[in-house]
Amino acid sequence: MDKHVKCAKCGEELEIKKVVIKYFDHEFRKDVPCCPKCGQPYISYDFAKGKVREAEMELEDK
Repeated sequence: MDKHVKCAKCGEELEIKKVVIKYFDHEFRKDVPCCPKCGQPYISYDFAKGKVREAEMELEDK
């Protein structure tokens, strides 16, 4: 992670952790910045726009 991002709730600096992100029937395993105190992940705009859009397109094709 290039920037020092802090949790808005806890004020702790985020650490990289592997998380499972579920979106409808799709699951993504990804290393993302998370708060070490509350566990809240930070999902970047680029990730949301790319991966989530892929899942939406697959659902539309069904």
